[in-house]
Amino acid sequence: MRIVIAHTVVVVVAAVLACSACAAKSSEVAMHEGIVAHNRGELSLAKARYQRALKLEPGIQGAQTNLGALAFARGELEVALREIQGELERRPEDPSARLLRALTFVATGRYQKAEEDAEGLAALGGGLAAQTVAGKTRRATARLTVALARLAKAGDARGGDAVQAIWDALDPILHLKVASIQRRSGGASLDTLVRIQRHARRVGGLLALTSGSYQRGLDLLAADATSKRPAPYPVHRLHALVALGRVDDALALVASAKAGPLRDSAWAKVLRGHALLAKQRPAEIHKVVGGIPSSTSLPTPVRVAALRLLAVAAAAKHRWQRALDVISAAENLLGRGNVPASLWLDKATAQAHLGEVEDARRTISGVLRDDPTDERAKSLEALLR
Repeated sequence: MRIVIAHTVVVVVAAVLACSACAAKSSEVAMHEGIVAHNRGELSLAKARYQRALKLEPGIQGAQTNLGALAFARGELEVALREIQGELERRPEDPSARLLRALTFVATGRYQKAEEDAEGLAALGGGLAAQTVAGKTRRATARLTVALARLAKAGDARGGDAVQAIWDALDPILHLKVASIQRRSGGASLDTLVRIQRHARRVGGLLALTSGSYQRGLDLLAADATSKRPAPYPVHRLHALVALGRVDDALALVASAKAGPLRDSAWAKVLRGHALLAKQRPAEIHKVVGGIPSSTSLPTPVRVAALRLLAVAAAAKHRWQRALDVISAAENLLGRGNVPASLWLDKATAQAHLGEVEDARRTISGVLRDDPTDERAKSLEALLR
């Protein structure tokens, strides 16, 4: 879940960058074309345009930040950090790059660094005038990143005072009428104001999903009633649909995607695997997530999640040795001390089906030593008596 959360804000950063006007220089034209493609979800084209902009003008502002956002969307977190660091070597105070770096630190578990980066941005208003609507929005995003880092550090992925503080920052923006914003902004263009409010809605959608308010998250991420653009962040809507048990809607969303994150993102593939599992279609899971575990550039949680789906798919076909081998691979990735009880019990189930009853009993006993109240472990223990 951690990667999915951070990715939502990463794309928001790219959307904010798209608000910048581009001059007529060929490098800036390529940059502008990249931003347009990025916002449309044409990620391969966006990457090519950003790279062309850098070739034409090494160090052009925003190109490496946006390449970092694309790498993040693919789950290539260390690549993302390298791109962001390249931007910050030239522009140490660039607010978009610093915010993206903070989000990448969250995704890679470097919570203290994330908190330090984002706290500085929150105090500065994200590099924008603190009293402007845009400044308040960027500052709210930075505060949200601080909250995510603190929540993750505490091992708590749900609400509390930190989350409420972000809603306090976002709600005034979410409820502003564009006409009143225009009057207070001294005639700023309607398009810019709509983008600012859309940015706040996306951050709010992330916050709702983070705190388990899935329907509210879906509502906030829904397409604007006045816009012909598709609803943003399909991966995050997919997560909410799966979490709400709306499996048919989740699979329909995937089927509607011709390309982009729903097809390419590792976490999206895992979510699609869960949707297929809920629809009792385990035979299709390997095709969706089979390539994820061997990709060493992906973070451990997504690789383990894919392995667990593959184990379930193997068990559904009564291929218990295959299931046990896959579970052991997940165990090796996590390290023995970090294996959750549910995975140990999956292992015990496979061992029992293979006739390795004593091994299964020892595995179950280890779970019960840690938690004597585990109902699944007690049930399996009773079956093996």
